[in-house]
Amino acid sequence: MKKKWLSRTLAAILTGTMAAGMLVGCGQESAADTAAAEAVQTESVSETEAATESAQTTDQSAEAAGVTYPVDTDVQLSFYLQNQGLAKSSAYVDYNSVPFYTGLSEKTGIDIDWQTYAEGADATAAYNLLLQEEELPNIIFGGICSDAAELYADGLICDLTDYLETYAPDFWEYINLPENAANKKAITSADGKFLFMPFIQESDFNITFTGPVIRQDWLDELSLEAPVTLEDWENVLIAFKENYGAYFSFSLQRFSAAGIGGGTGAFAPFTIKYFVEDGQVKCANAEDEWKDFLAVMHRWYEEGLLDPDFTTADDASVRSRALNGETGVVYTAMSQLTNFIADAEKEGTGAQWTGFSYPRTEAGAPTTYIQTRSQTFQPYFGAMVTTSCSEEELIAAIEFLNYGFSEEGMLYWNFGEEGVSYEVAEDGSLRFTDLITADERGVAEALKDYTGMYTVGVGIQMADMVKAKNNEASVEAVSIWTDNTVTAEYMLPPYTRTEDEQVTYNDINTQLTTYISEMALKFVTGEESLDNFDKFVEQLNGYGLQELLEIEQTAYDRYMN
Repeated sequence: MKKKWLSRTLAAILTGTMAAGMLVGCGQESAADTAAAEAVQTESVSETEAATESAQTTDQSAEAAGVTYPVDTDVQLSFYLQNQGLAKSSAYVDYNSVPFYTGLSEKTGIDIDWQTYAEGADATAAYNLLLQEEELPNIIFGGICSDAAELYADGLICDLTDYLETYAPDFWEYINLPENAANKKAITSADGKFLFMPFIQESDFNITFTGPVIRQDWLDELSLEAPVTLEDWENVLIAFKENYGAYFSFSLQRFSAAGIGGGTGAFAPFTIKYFVEDGQVKCANAEDEWKDFLAVMHRWYEEGLLDPDFTTADDASVRSRALNGETGVVYTAMSQLTNFIADAEKEGTGAQWTGFSYPRTEAGAPTTYIQTRSQTFQPYFGAMVTTSCSEEELIAAIEFLNYGFSEEGMLYWNFGEEGVSYEVAEDGSLRFTDLITADERGVAEALKDYTGMYTVGVGIQMADMVKAKNNEASVEAVSIWTDNTVTAEYMLPPYTRTEDEQVTYNDINTQLTTYISEMALKFVTGEESLDNFDKFVEQLNGYGLQELLEIEQTAYDRYMN
């Protein structure tokens, strides 16, 4: 069931009641370590009652706050994308010419100059250089909000707390609902201040979107069952190699979300990961189970069961491999599974792609590590307003960011313009038009032109949008990936660190992240022998792993108590 808040929102939309409001987020000393999202469920409320209540509530809040859309202002704001999570298709040179983003300025009444780093540049390096500039962009968006406390202490971002009720009434209503208490705790500092405006995913369905997919037609031809354990995986991969010359493939970026380490009881792919077990915070990469996982991957690499170019593969190259029959097992996102299926149908290959379970340590056991997020974890994605803003610009920025939490704004961010990119079906469901579904470039590219929540955005990503952009098999894959899992038990909660803790954490974690990512690939390719794993762990400790774990344990205990 949906929450009453969302029921009111959608009912108002479907009955033509459009209201507006605006948002932003910022804070102070001890910043929230993560952005948050809680499952949004639906209560049974009639559309007529919901629409009336929504119209009254929104009109009152907008009147009280003096916020209506489009906002009457001459302010122009600069909006920097720390990474390109706000997707843009290759059809446009920059964000300022994309139909969705130009439309966003028109609907909010606030002119936005969209900025990001140069094509091919290192996003992190570009962002670090940006912070050294005398004049920062008005808004910075990306997966960097865990640094908000440090940035605030350095005088780079604003404390938006006192502005939100007046200039972000929709966000303020949402975040202060009793059922969103966990959300609020996760995105505020220890003393309750807002340092950033979060990206929030609506429900459990949104937070797991990556997992294993397989050629079901090949399994059927070979009379094989979908693999369960890593031993099963290996047997299937051997059969696929012998019969079709195919191997296991993935985009390294996708694999880093979780990978298949859970098959050995590991809690990490090829990147640094922390987890909690029996109340103790641990680094997954220092555990024996991770060594076991690397040993499996090395064996597959040596035996030709693993994509020989896995270190450089991306979504485009993996998609090509899937279409050409070079791979029969892929770790990928549901959106890519949708592409695989569409490609096979278009080219008439006969390939039947389907999702299957993450590997388990044994048949019947739950999965312990899959790509997912806790209800209150949105990997630090959000928007921070910088101190380069004047008072007038600060208010406009907050109003702009609130739009994604308003009725009209949430719909526009997710589906675009009614009658153009989407339409309301007779049953009340929202469906993309042929402009999206019939685009020769594919649904994904069309969505990047006309909508804003393809990956992340400013506001709430709706589950209905995620389902609408994918086919039935891809939607079903999510249910398969999340079936019988205990992953949430090992996930760290969204605790905050003090300013000093955050500075130390950043220094140590940066070194560990680089070292672990480099060594993981060397262990798999054999450039570094796993006989040296103990030396690897010693080096982690030399970089300060134990000190970092003490910081994490303190922050975890503080949160739990």
